[in-house]
Amino acid sequence: MAVDPPDSSIFSERGYSAPLQASVLFLAILSAHVSANGAHEPVPPGDPSANRAHELAPTHDPSTPDTDRRSIVLVIDDLENSDLDERMIATVSAHLRAAKVEPVLVRAPGPFVPRDRPSFIDDTPERSSAVGVLWIDAHELPNVQVHAVARDGSPLASREMNVGDDAAGLEALANVAGSLSSLLIEHHVNSRKPTPATTPPVRSPPVILEHKTIRHEAPIERWPRLLWSVAYRGNTFARNVPWQHAVGLAVGWAPRPRTHVAVSYELVWPSRSDAPLVSFELRRHPIVLLGGYAFVIAPRWRLLVGVRFSVDPITRVSDPNDSLVPVNDRSVRVFVGVGPRVGTVVELTTRVHLFVDLGAEVLVTRAPYVAYVPERVVLVDPDPARFMIAIGLELGTVLR
Repeated sequence: MAVDPPDSSIFSERGYSAPLQASVLFLAILSAHVSANGAHEPVPPGDPSANRAHELAPTHDPSTPDTDRRSIVLVIDDLENSDLDERMIATVSAHLRAAKVEPVLVRAPGPFVPRDRPSFIDDTPERSSAVGVLWIDAHELPNVQVHAVARDGSPLASREMNVGDDAAGLEALANVAGSLSSLLIEHHVNSRKPTPATTPPVRSPPVILEHKTIRHEAPIERWPRLLWSVAYRGNTFARNVPWQHAVGLAVGWAPRPRTHVAVSYELVWPSRSDAPLVSFELRRHPIVLLGGYAFVIAPRWRLLVGVRFSVDPITRVSDPNDSLVPVNDRSVRVFVGVGPRVGTVVELTTRVHLFVDLGAEVLVTRAPYVAYVPERVVLVDPDPARFMIAIGLELGTVLR
């Protein structure tokens, strides 16, 4: 600001001395300088204009993004008969806010579908600004699955855990939610970084999780392949021979679920034939090949349909003291039979089964036991078809 010096003729007309004239001129120049720089003087305390200027001043650069606090859409099921969902929300939300993550609560509209972009991600401004979705699937308690889903619907990681109705389970769930939220934020930040056109995009390495990772792959089907069984077995043999009792021991193999083949050996009690003029014992050693398929008729019930093939070596032991005439027969004979079998199987456990088996056999080879006194007399005539029953337990072994 330019200041014109006072006219010296005024001082000379009024008779002022030269020193006085110099003093007045110095004060005039100093006053003009203070008036020009008055805006830089400090404002006295208590002046309202100071507080108003402080309120209007910006606290940070608007062009700089706020990375201290971010939001995540928190999706959780609405449990009708329990307040566990509300406690999950409170515990997880407090844990996220402590980590400077603001949860935006959404009740699950349905079951979680992998690789399906959530339709509610852009419904409100709060959801539109979220970095991703943290989906807590709690519809099969106590089993809880936590999924971290990016904004485009791609699953980043999943964890499965058991959450009980206690504080320890809720705290463990909150820790899992916190680690997955950090993964969502990291993925969001990396996806927004510009990548040079000549450089291929760098993919993040797979995340190794402490808890069990859910892989959306077809599970490996396992079933008991090696089968062991013990059973009571009884069958008919001939009209004049009593009911045959035996213990059957079998070992089998299941190439497919509910399909089996087995080999059985039957320990048969000897049967005695007391015919006129002769007495002897029949000692049987049957070996049976079994096969079949079990149809599902109820959650733990199966209908068994199959076939059986038997080779039955029979030894005749005569008592010379009780026989008045010689028996003109061979001491060993082999009977062969084949026929169907049908039964039911009850699964006591996944590896222990109770079974009841009914069957019939047609003898392909058979011959009667005869004596000559002196004419030919039939002592034992085996039935052309015989019927049998079996009741036992089966134990399955899973091979890995």
